[in-house]
This record gives sequence, C-alpha cells and structure tokens, in this order.
Amino acid sequence: PPMPVPYDIISLKGESKKMSSSLGNLVTLGESLQIIPPEILRYFTFKSRPDRQLNFDPELGLYVLMDEYARTEAETLGGQDPEFKRAWQIANLSGDEHVISTVPFSHMVTVYQTASGDIDTIFDLLKRTGHEKAAQSQQAAIKKELGYIKRWLDKFAPEKVRFSVQTEPPKGELSEAKLNFLKLLRGKLKTSDMSPDNIHNSVYEASVEAELKPSEAFQTIYELFLNKTYGPKVGFFLACLDRDFVLKRLELEK
Repeated sequence: PPMPVPYDIISLKGESKKMSSSLGNLVTLGESLQIIPPEILRYFTFKSRPDRQLNFDPELGLYVLMDEYARTEAETLGGQDPEFKRAWQIANLSGDEHVISTVPFSHMVTVYQTASGDIDTIFDLLKRTGHEKAAQSQQAAIKKELGYIKRWLDKFAPEKVRFSVQTEPPKGELSEAKLNFLKLLRGKLKTSDMSPDNIHNSVYEASVEAELKPSEAFQTIYELFLNKTYGPKVGFFLACLDRDFVLKRLELEK
C-alpha cells in the first residue's frame, strides 16, 4: 500500500495562518516564479522535511535564500559537499550551468539600482567592485537574474532597500561638523583608490577627525546621494558610482 507522507503547509513569514486569498496573505505560485527561479523555489521546499511548516519570505528573506542557493550551487559544482547538496541536485535541472550568479544578491540589487537597470553599466560596475570573474563567465545567469531583481523591486522589495541616485544634491543646510566631514572625506578619496574597503575606512576616519558619530557620517552620505537616511553599504555603493561624480557631490560649500 502507499506509504503515508505527512506534510505541513507553506506560510508567509510573520503570518500565523495559512495563505488564503480571502485573508489577503497570499502569494501565488505564479507570483513567486516572477521573483525567484523555479530551481530555487524547489530547493526551498526540498531542503526541509515535508512534515515541517515552511515560512516563505518574499521580502528580505529572499536575500538569504538566493545567496544560500548560489553558495550551495557553486560549492557543489566545485566538487565540494555542502549541507544542502542533495536538495540542490534534486531541485536543479540545468546541469553544470549556474542558475544565478555567484555575486551576492544584495550587491546585485545595489548595482542594478545604481545603474538604473542598464545592462552595460551593470557589467562595468560588477567588474569595478571585485566581481570581474563572474561578469565574464556567468553573463547568461546574470542577465536572467536581473529580470527577477527588477520584478522583485517592483512588487515585493521593502522600501528600505529601494533607492535611486539623485542627480542633484538635496536642499537644506548641513551642520558645521557634517560639512567638515565631507571635506575631509573628499580629500581622502581624491588621493586614493575608490575600492569598497578604502571608501568604508575613509568614511570612518573622516568622521573621527570631524568629531562626527560614524552613524551620522553614513547618514549624511545617504542624504547627499539618495535623499534618504539609509541605504546600501556605503563602500560598495560609492565604488559603483563614477569617481568624478562622487568627488563633485562631496564638494559642498558652506
């Protein structure tokens, strides 16, 4: 006789009840496949026991899931034996091809928005931010992934990860300490390379010299470039932008 297989439901993260259209807490299979490849959706279900309730998070949880899959895929294709190797083997249908790139999903989201979705600019930014190998060898996977990122940003991404680079600096007066911080930061970046690590360290050093709290320093940069009080990791973000554009934006007068 057939063997009974107990299984539980898939719920949205943060919901105590199962998904239902009448409750308005439903993400359909079709909607899910707009923001996540089918291989990764299968991986999401196969890596857990069927009798365990799963919580699907179409917002920030997607960062974790996409990066975990990419890491499992890269390690498996590289001959290693990661924790969820078997789940990847069952879920994957593309053989030895990458379903998504090895570039961290959060960085891809930052690059996509910084480049306003322009493909050529995206590949240029990936090469400038330490992902030259992936940009050269995983072009098909990256282009496919960008489609998922666009649809995710349009429909499910939380507001705190969405941004657009402002063409003009925001209106408003800055404090003496913030103006001094920007001057010091510009001086440091003008005479050094624009690598993510160097930018991050320069921001911290300039904030200390200007006697400004690091949190206020990072917030000042977000306000200056994004007109927001938050944003992506400053080092990688500024490294993605044109060097002359960054230096010009930091050149504010009292």
